[in-house]
Amino acid sequence: MRHRKAGYRHGSNAPMAVIELVDRNEDAKGQDSGPSQEIEAEPRSLASLNLSG
Repeated sequence: MRHRKAGYRHGSNAPMAVIELVDRNEDAKGQDSGPSQEIEAEPRSLASLNLSG
């Protein structure tokens, strides 16, 4: 099961979520799941982030 926040309902402002039933493949255990995401080489400093709204 996978769940994600989906924001708030218009009108009542009640929190909403999306719930997915996910079937997993037992035969795929230990196999490559696909291309990996590349990690940023240099960590960014706080000065480089634009934190002003």
